[in-house]
Amino acid sequence: MAAVGPDQLASLIYTSGTTGRPKGVRLTHGAWTYTAAAIDALNVLGPDDLNFLWLPLAHAFGKVMLALPLSIGFTTAIDGRVEKIVDNLAVLHPTVMGAAPRIFEKPMPASSRWSPSKAGSRERFSAGR
Repeated sequence: MAAVGPDQLASLIYTSGTTGRPKGVRLTHGAWTYTAAAIDALNVLGPDDLNFLWLPLAHAFGKVMLALPLSIGFTTAIDGRVEKIVDNLAVLHPTVMGAAPRIFEKPMPASSRWSPSKAGSRERFSAGR
């Protein structure tokens, strides 16, 4: 079997088509490993971290949150049921969870069972508004 190179296709992700017809975006193995290496260079994650992955793996952010622990070497718990996010946080106490800011704005403050301080989170990353 031939080795996989960084320029070879790893996945196709289809856009929603907000600016026209949906398109298949070609993402290479190098794109995924670069993203993980860039986050790893921040030295904020390590083998003792626990990632809670609820994001769809058909989306880029979900795939990044899967590539990250595979590259750095920490555990990931996966459950894609949005309605179970708060319950899972209360049970798992993850140190890493990727989400859009809206997820942290609405269900999290309403929950007395989970808070970032209870999870032992050291850093918070956010993108968007």
